[in-house]
Amino acid sequence: MLMPRSVWCSVRFPLCALMLIALVISGSSPAAVAAQATPTAAASPTAAPTGVYLSPEEIAELATAFADQPLIGGQVAPRLSRFVSPDVFVFLQFDNPDPALATALRYVGIGVKGVFCAEAQPDRSFTHFHRYDAPEYAQAHGGDPGAQGYWLSWVAVDSFEARDGRKIAPGVDYEFSPTPPPTCGADVPTPDFAPAAADALTPEEVHGLMALFGDGYLTGGQAQPRAGKWVNEHVFIFLQGEKAPAEATEIRYVGIGARGVFCQETQPSTDFTHYHRVHAAAYGEGHAGDPGEEDGYWLLWVATQSFEAQDGRQVKPGVDREFSPTPPPACGGSAPATPETHAAHRLAVKATEWRFDPAELTANAGETVEIAVTNTGTQLHTFTIPGMRVDTGPLQPGQTKEVRFDLPAEAETFDVICTFPEHEEAGMIGHLMVH
Repeated sequence: MLMPRSVWCSVRFPLCALMLIALVISGSSPAAVAAQATPTAAASPTAAPTGVYLSPEEIAELATAFADQPLIGGQVAPRLSRFVSPDVFVFLQFDNPDPALATALRYVGIGVKGVFCAEAQPDRSFTHFHRYDAPEYAQAHGGDPGAQGYWLSWVAVDSFEARDGRKIAPGVDYEFSPTPPPTCGADVPTPDFAPAAADALTPEEVHGLMALFGDGYLTGGQAQPRAGKWVNEHVFIFLQGEKAPAEATEIRYVGIGARGVFCQETQPSTDFTHYHRVHAAAYGEGHAGDPGEEDGYWLLWVATQSFEAQDGRQVKPGVDREFSPTPPPACGGSAPATPETHAAHRLAVKATEWRFDPAELTANAGETVEIAVTNTGTQLHTFTIPGMRVDTGPLQPGQTKEVRFDLPAEAETFDVICTFPEHEEAGMIGHLMVH
């Protein structure tokens, strides 16, 4: 039996229980308590929206709405899916594959119909290829060159430890179950399978999904241009259409908003392109903020369609790393500092068009390294090590930034890339070799 959200809140958060008692004493009804426990678009114009974990009832509602089956042949996927077009589904992945036993959302993401070829991989955020047809789920990872199935991209919505011991934080998980694809050359087939329920959403279905994402996350006079749903204390997930939620007829984006500080030093990664204030007189006044401002969210968008954006960009399914950029300022001492407890192995790298110099870095396992990265080019660049969650953020021409981090205890080689669109493909890729 599912608990009402107000009762669940009192069990999971003692403070909520105290609020409930106070409201009962004052004569407030259970409905009024529930209304105060759940953030809504009609929240106080000045009070910051409160993030809460999903209740069992809400998880059950999402499970009902995300009930499509993209896989066949006896496979049982550990996530819940919903087709938004014939070629793309959105998925939710909880801490337990059984929604009745789940307590927290771990990932939101998309699956894109395709084939197992390097030439057909949408981009580097699609770490895993899964075959459409297999006797068991575990037998469908990867496949022969040209196999048909889906490319999958995961965006973490919480901080937790993965089964393989990795420390996960909100953002694109570039290490989720990697299946490096083979090169198919000129022989890249076209996927021709037709999954059941793989249709574009009707306007009525879009409105039904939007209705499940009815939480408030902006205050003041701001109209929310996307439908949001708090999934924990610090992160909400959202759906965004071609119009405002009440008028949308398709879903163009799924994404996350994470509470944060408007500083280069605290930007989660360059995949989070936009910072938005919680409180503003109008939505257009909520973009970006003052250096070190804490009253806002970092936002990350994953496109679910191919379309032309309002600014004329041709958008394809995957992480949209150019959505409404608000480059953050360097806050220096005003940003949370990382304590330095021991000496670091210092390295220097130059980033330019279209390479890193040097392209190969070496260091010893277990030591701390500090890398000074200088943009000697004429365009914006980043120095990013996805496998270690190291990222300088955008570097202006002539700018130098240092990144400091601890290396793993065992030998390993990590890719180094620039995350701006097409820069990696143009040659901005290197390696950090840990001996």
